[in-house]
Amino acid sequence: MKWIDESAGMEARLITGKSCVTRYISNIDFVATAKCGDIIEVCIKPYAIGNTSITFSATVKNKMAGLIAVVDRIVFVAVDEDGIPTSIK
Repeated sequence: MKWIDESAGMEARLITGKSCVTRYISNIDFVATAKCGDIIEVCIKPYAIGNTSITFSATVKNKMAGLIAVVDRIVFVAVDEDGIPTSIK
């Protein structure tokens, strides 16, 4: 979960050019486990862009064994220096 949040946060920063904070994470569907030594890939895809927020979906895959987890929605909000939501457009 930590890797999903960090990956989506980095993607939000790249897309908006602003500091972004996690606002919401939907249910996580864990379908398999990973073991020490597995190669894990976290894929983040933009889902929607609003005035102050950006929504992603995420998948986590074991490069050798397939799907590990799916998150339907992760919402990030762009904030200014005072932590107040700010426009991303």
